[in-house]
Amino acid sequence: MPGTVGTSRPALQQVLRTGHLRELVTFLFQGISSDLVPEMLGGREDPNPEIEQERPSRRQAEGRAELELLAAQLNLDDTLSVMEKQAALARATREHTVQRDPTTYAHP
Repeated sequence: MPGTVGTSRPALQQVLRTGHLRELVTFLFQGISSDLVPEMLGGREDPNPEIEQERPSRRQAEGRAELELLAAQLNLDDTLSVMEKQAALARATREHTVQRDPTTYAHP
């Protein structure tokens, strides 16, 4: 992933001290997406329902983070074939995909 600097404590501390903007933003995004930052701050808070309604993209980002985690786990699983990994990821992706009626889709 662009901007990734490692997972060791010294590497992460170095990013906080001297990291450039891309590293810092990636650090923060990944820390929030993985619940590391909320846990360090005392636990994740329930989202404000009004803000959740205004920002559906946040729900999409959570779904994407779940899929990325699953893809990484599948990639490391040596007990599955490539086809089994692809099928598992396809099943999970369908759960997060918005189903549209093809008759209402307007081609550009």
